[in-house]
Amino acid sequence: MAKFEVRARAVDMLGRQQIAGIPTAIHELFKNAHDAYATRVEADFVRSRKLLVVRDNGLGMTLKDFETKWLALGTESKLSANRDNATTWTGPEKLPPRPVLGEKGIGRLAIATIAPITFAMSRAVRPDGVKEIVASLVDWELFEVPGLNIADIDLPVQTFSNPPDAHDIRGMREHLLENARAVLPPDEERRDEILAKLDDYELNPAAYDQWFSEISEEDHRNLSVSGNDYGTHFYLQPVDSILAADIDEGGRGKEASPLTRMLLGFGNPMRPDTTPPITAEFRDHKPAGTVNELIGSQNFLSAEDLSNADHLFEGDFDDFGQFVGELSIYQGEPERYVLSWPENGGQPTECGPFSVRLAVVHGLADETLLDMETHREMTEKLYRYGGFYVYRDGIRILPYGQSDYDWLKIENRRTLSATDWFFSHRRMIGYVAIDSTTNAKLIEKAGREGFRENKAYRQFKAILENWLQQLAKDYFRKESEHGESFRDKRGELQTQAALLKRRKQQVTRRRNEFKVDLQSVLDRIEAGEPETKLDDVIARLESGISQVAELEPEARRSESLNLETDAYRDIDELESSLTISKPRSFSPSKRDQQAFDNYLDWFSTFRFNQLEPARSRVAEILAESREAWDIEVKRSEIATNALEKERDEALRRIRKLTNEGRQELERVNDDIRKMLTESTHTFKNAVEEVMTELQKTDFDKLASGEAFGRQRSLEIRIDEQLESQCTLLQSLLEQLRGLRTDIEDQTTPEETTAALEAQVAELEERLALYNDLAQAGSAVGIVGHEMENMIGGIREALREIKPWADGTPGLDRAYNKLRNNFDHVDGYLALLAPLSRRVRRKRTDISGTMVLRYVRDAFADRLDKAEVELIATDEFERREMKAYVSTVMATFVNLIDNAVYWITSDRHSERWIKLDADSNGFIISNGGPGVPIRIARQIFDFGISMKPGGRGMGLAVSRDALASIGLRLTLETRGTNTHPVFRIQLDESREEEARDAASG
Repeated sequence: MAKFEVRARAVDMLGRQQIAGIPTAIHELFKNAHDAYATRVEADFVRSRKLLVVRDNGLGMTLKDFETKWLALGTESKLSANRDNATTWTGPEKLPPRPVLGEKGIGRLAIATIAPITFAMSRAVRPDGVKEIVASLVDWELFEVPGLNIADIDLPVQTFSNPPDAHDIRGMREHLLENARAVLPPDEERRDEILAKLDDYELNPAAYDQWFSEISEEDHRNLSVSGNDYGTHFYLQPVDSILAADIDEGGRGKEASPLTRMLLGFGNPMRPDTTPPITAEFRDHKPAGTVNELIGSQNFLSAEDLSNADHLFEGDFDDFGQFVGELSIYQGEPERYVLSWPENGGQPTECGPFSVRLAVVHGLADETLLDMETHREMTEKLYRYGGFYVYRDGIRILPYGQSDYDWLKIENRRTLSATDWFFSHRRMIGYVAIDSTTNAKLIEKAGREGFRENKAYRQFKAILENWLQQLAKDYFRKESEHGESFRDKRGELQTQAALLKRRKQQVTRRRNEFKVDLQSVLDRIEAGEPETKLDDVIARLESGISQVAELEPEARRSESLNLETDAYRDIDELESSLTISKPRSFSPSKRDQQAFDNYLDWFSTFRFNQLEPARSRVAEILAESREAWDIEVKRSEIATNALEKERDEALRRIRKLTNEGRQELERVNDDIRKMLTESTHTFKNAVEEVMTELQKTDFDKLASGEAFGRQRSLEIRIDEQLESQCTLLQSLLEQLRGLRTDIEDQTTPEETTAALEAQVAELEERLALYNDLAQAGSAVGIVGHEMENMIGGIREALREIKPWADGTPGLDRAYNKLRNNFDHVDGYLALLAPLSRRVRRKRTDISGTMVLRYVRDAFADRLDKAEVELIATDEFERREMKAYVSTVMATFVNLIDNAVYWITSDRHSERWIKLDADSNGFIISNGGPGVPIRIARQIFDFGISMKPGGRGMGLAVSRDALASIGLRLTLETRGTNTHPVFRIQLDESREEEARDAASG
């Protein structure tokens, strides 16, 4: 009698060779955790060890379960689970019964795809309590060797009270090694490789269990098998290098990595008012110590994303493939939508009933309801994860939903005609929900890559394809019967976007012109040109006086008048060339507005201190010369001529603007009259067409119902034309009324718009900045905490290895080098201590000596490398100020850091930083370039920085922090021709207020 024999290679063929790749294998492990009633399953990839650990908090396996189910192929343990799950014990937390996702008993074999060696341990919980840990060590490469039978391979299986340690694993490894040496044929070419890999295998699950407990962020329970905790853990090593490549591929562009695409949304987060039965996570532990969360729920699509999209379609398909649901176009009121499937022939489908929820976000910014920032975020998200997913019992079925798997031919149709076929993976998010009972004939392939191509699947696919095609035809084509609301809203959005775009282009052009003019004037100011030109005017006048002195007395009077006219004209022209009018029809950028404000300050000072004195000097020089020449000039005549000239020039400009205004008024008047005439004409023509059709219809020969319908149809056409023209005329009327009101208030719509634009721009800048600050604050807190932990660990490790270093030649030198570098890092960490803001901090007498010692410690290396001298006067070291140490020290660090940067960035700088003091407070100056006038007033404002790529936060934070404790930080000098000088002094106006706040 002959019998079948099962070769060991059958395990390899059913497992590793059936699974498409590592992401699919991990997905299978997650599904097994779901079937074990786990609420959490987590994968940790420790790159430096080539180790992947998959842990869950499921019900676990007893020794009997492990031997008769996990180590058995094609078991029937899950075959009938979905039929009698009502009697299944669901754990001590009494979870709702779950449909079983796997029924073939081969999913666990996918582990071999990930790594050649697996250590598995599981602690079961049953109605009578928690059981012992069951553990086993498996070398999957043994199952690849030709000629071996399954019965030849003896796997170690042991039980433990606590997680096994390295000693226990070595014992299991020796058991497996002994069996491998015995069964591997001597001529097997991979024999030495397999034995060597096993011989090198080391693992300490107890240490990892403790490590995971320490780094876990969960307060209530870690995924452990210690004590009364239970679940199943897999340690897979050495992991195939393709896993790291899969992860890293997603960091090189907008695309999600293959692993992320495959595992994201393991449980359905897009279903409203439901929580996935199991939460899946995957962490990538980098060698540098950083940890990346790859598939946290916050990364994937959510029910809120679907609700916020432009369009939402949801409903149910019945047994016959008919859809009944609701559609919300542009977030409007949902309308009922019913669609039959013509191919069912009146027979129930084999695929069974199912439900769908699908949303669409328009790719073009001028066609979406979403604001610019939200649309950008959603577009990026959809680029990574957009698609139409399939979930069975709330757990994702692969590979549906991936953009590279066009299972519903969505992209294929768009390639043929993008204007006709509306849907696209990059713009849609949603899911199809099926279950194990009503959709039992949708059966997954053995390799877990989609459904079998049976009749049920073909029907399932055809129903969904028909639904998507009909939706596009009914609502989203130019001639779609039900697409009026979509076309109207999209047209409205496009019109608004076009208006905003045109306005933006106009404002951008005006802003650029204003910026160029302002920049030109400021460059002339920084170069000292205005002062130089005034000096030239006086010099030319004095030179002219010398030449006139040589003329005959009769000629001196007229020539002196010419010199006077020329001098005043040159001064006036200089003033005019430096004059920039305030923008009224647009809002300058924040930076340009601040530069303009600085310009106004300078111009006011220049006019008072330079221009007017120059005019007086001209008059003084001429008066002295005429007196010396004994020439009499009638001042009244000169004044009259000057004022008449000024009057004529002013009237010329007024008349020019008045004439231009009249011309524009006439054009607007003509355009409005034309629009009114055309509107009336259009309405009359439309009404006449209706009346002509009325005359052609014999209502007496029609049935009463039909006659009434014809009548209402004609009435509706008139009403539609009336509404259209009234809307147009009402809009025009409102604009004219608004313009009249603005004129009465001596304002213009442009001014109002400019003011609103300025406010919006400032709010946007603040929002972006505050977001950066929030992230920076969070990051600082995390870094500080982690640095303290790491420094402590390194310090302890150094203490432990010192005895070995002291007695080992060569190691002592390495130890000393390591210790010196550690002390250097630890010193920098200590510098953060005075900057920490404590809840109960107190004001302290801060002396200049204390500050000097601190900044020298902080900047010693940097100052030496930059060859910058730090100078402190005796007055500085003696000066004391009562304040918070953290606030004052942080300000000095900020100022000195900036000083070093600018000194080393400018080759003309003098390489010194000086700390001084007077009776008012501390003075900090440096030999670097001065602060330009254009930015001097705003140097302490958030977002203002002269550094390339600078955030403009340091000085702003320092100023505000000092102000909160009654101190002022000011810039004492302005202009590029002088070195910067900062002052920290008492703000008497806020001292009492700050004292009260501190005591409170």
